[in-house]
Amino acid sequence: MYKVLLADDEILDLEGMKSFIPWEDLGMKVIDSVNNGFAACEVLEREKVDILVTDVRMPNMTGLELAQRALKLQEELRIIFVSGYQ
Repeated sequence: MYKVLLADDEILDLEGMKSFIPWEDLGMKVIDSVNNGFAACEVLEREKVDILVTDVRMPNMTGLELAQRALKLQEELRIIFVSGYQ
């Protein structure tokens, strides 16, 4: 089973991703969900993650900045960018 980390500053979007996507049916498990890039980095430092799903626009650390840091921590990581920007 692939380990997934979700990062989004919008709590409703984060909860929606956790609830509405059939992760286990897809062979995946959400190991954590966080609301900022710094918290995501903390998870990546302590746990192996296969897939990072991150919002592009977040305060303090954007999803793009998070992706750069994340790949330094875990080179094999796959990243999916999402955005609710209008």
